[in-house]
Amino acid sequence: MLIRKIESKDQRDFSVLLKEFFAYAGNGEIDAASMDAFFHRMTLPQRHLNYFVAEINNELVGMISAVVCDSSYKLSPFVWLDDFYVLKEFRGQGVGKALLTKAQEFAASKDAASIVIGVGEGESKSMSFYQTHGF
Repeated sequence: MLIRKIESKDQRDFSVLLKEFFAYAGNGEIDAASMDAFFHRMTLPQRHLNYFVAEINNELVGMISAVVCDSSYKLSPFVWLDDFYVLKEFRGQGVGKALLTKAQEFAASKDAASIVIGVGEGESKSMSFYQTHGF
């Protein structure tokens, strides 16, 4: 398994992953133009938006976003984790843990004072996963 930042070469495979994530989250379908625009924004060289993907046998099987923000409360950066998804057939195999570890390492590299997670109300499996991993 390889955990890495998303690259422009990943557009086709990421589209498949994102469609699965949208369906899982109950967001309906996403049109091709919106997906292309989103992917373009994600792969721009910028400081705040970072997507990491899990790759197994040249297939993208999971993702997590890590957004660097500035805290006026602590006068330091924090990282917000969101868009965390692993394809159903790869759950329970350490993919989620590896993605979360990569995001935590990224946050540490940015000297983040804290990590904030985005979990929707009623997402008990997600909450349980985060709690199991120290959140």
